[in-house]
Amino acid sequence: MSLNPNHIAKVKELRHDDSLRLQFSAFNASFNLHLIPNLDLFHPNAVFHSEVSGSHSLKHEDYRIYRGVAVNDENTDSRWAQEQTGVWRDHYSLESETNKGILGWARIIIHHDLDCHSQISHPVFEGSFSVEGDIYHIKRLSNYRLTKRSDDVELHQTDALDTTTMVIYRDSDTEEVQTLSKRSDEQP
Repeated sequence: MSLNPNHIAKVKELRHDDSLRLQFSAFNASFNLHLIPNLDLFHPNAVFHSEVSGSHSLKHEDYRIYRGVAVNDENTDSRWAQEQTGVWRDHYSLESETNKGILGWARIIIHHDLDCHSQISHPVFEGSFSVEGDIYHIKRLSNYRLTKRSDDVELHQTDALDTTTMVIYRDSDTEEVQTLSKRSDEQP
């Protein structure tokens, strides 16, 4: 919410200081990520230096970076209602009694929200989250292809892949690569 009483926010506008809930489905399961701005990343005097574009300061308001928790389906609506009324929780403490329904942690950056200039019907985001000990990663398709390791899942071309903007995968999906050790001179 803006402190400016004359500001009329668009329903789909996401500000750097907004809390949000991302809900989506993957792996035959639904995920509810309750997120708050992660203000711990930038020092107040942080500066980015580049030989090409020079130096400019890094400001929180230029980024949509969040931290939070994954919440189960049974508790997500009541928790979201409480968060909208201003209930503050320690999002770093997953063990607290006030964190009923917490399945794990979440760290997300929103690259593209649903502003009026959007050509797509969903936000584009990247990050990681955990659910009951399994770590999930979400990447833009282009970044997945750029950073794919040999043990990451291979994407096969389909019609759906033509309209896909993000990829989600679990650490448990990666193929285990066997490490080969050199034989000693004494072995045949």
